[in-house]
Amino acid sequence: MLYLRKRSFDCAAVLVRLQNLLEYCFAPGAKLTNVFARRGSTPAGDGKTKDTAYHFPKARTSLEAIELSLRFLDEREYVVEHKDIGDIDDKHIYDLYRTNRGDVWFRVPTIGSQ
Repeated sequence: MLYLRKRSFDCAAVLVRLQNLLEYCFAPGAKLTNVFARRGSTPAGDGKTKDTAYHFPKARTSLEAIELSLRFLDEREYVVEHKDIGDIDDKHIYDLYRTNRGDVWFRVPTIGSQ
């Protein structure tokens, strides 16, 4: 049973990734050359408060915005001690990362709100 449980998580992760790739393909202006392109992790905002949270205006999907958030923190050598959902509104989820250098806010669009 434990083996099947682990395999179900693996399969679910593959399906989520495939769904994300399909969303990339159907994004406006999608071409084979840019569907698999790795986006830069330069956000807008300053990340100090919910109102000025970092966000990625050119992120094609919610999953890509989350990936860019994590890459941003990693590239700048933040050590994430804890992650909370700071707030949720109609179109965004506000992720609050508690790091070795203080709190950092990210605004991520909810699925289907782009």
